[in-house]
Amino acid sequence: MGVWKGHPKAKPRNTKAPYKRGKIMPKKIMYKLYSDDELIFEARKVAEKRLESFSETFTNPSKARQYLVDILQNEKHEVFGALFLTNQHGLISYKKLFFGSISGCSVYTRVIASEALRLNAAAVILFHNHPSGSLEPSESDKSITKRIVDALSLIDVNVLDHIIVGINNSTSMASMGLV
Repeated sequence: MGVWKGHPKAKPRNTKAPYKRGKIMPKKIMYKLYSDDELIFEARKVAEKRLESFSETFTNPSKARQYLVDILQNEKHEVFGALFLTNQHGLISYKKLFFGSISGCSVYTRVIASEALRLNAAAVILFHNHPSGSLEPSESDKSITKRIVDALSLIDVNVLDHIIVGINNSTSMASMGLV
């Protein structure tokens, strides 16, 4: 079983007469059937390029906080997500995982754990915004953070921080000693 793909060097079959009765003829494209092995090889090349593109590293908390403020400060509803990181804290993926109302959001630990495993993440930085602008973590923020830290520690994924984003500012639960 293979995949059809247009060949980049394909030429029209009739190169001597590109016009027929004053009209431009459409180009005919030849196709190549890729074998499973060729397709896997191409997929590996794409994956390697993706691994090489980890230009963003979060080695200090202020960098992650500023990154998240830039992205989340204009959200009208609460959004909860995670930055999935490599061992050297390079960014694998930024994911908005849960969406809520103005005052809250349902968060499921299982979804975060399965995404960390799927991405082969070594660490995560949790985040959510408070559309009200408040930077103070609520009791539910503290309890869900503890549940997520406990769950991810079972699969050897470190939770580095939980960042709460307000309007033009953010706070780190790790700096408060809550992670």
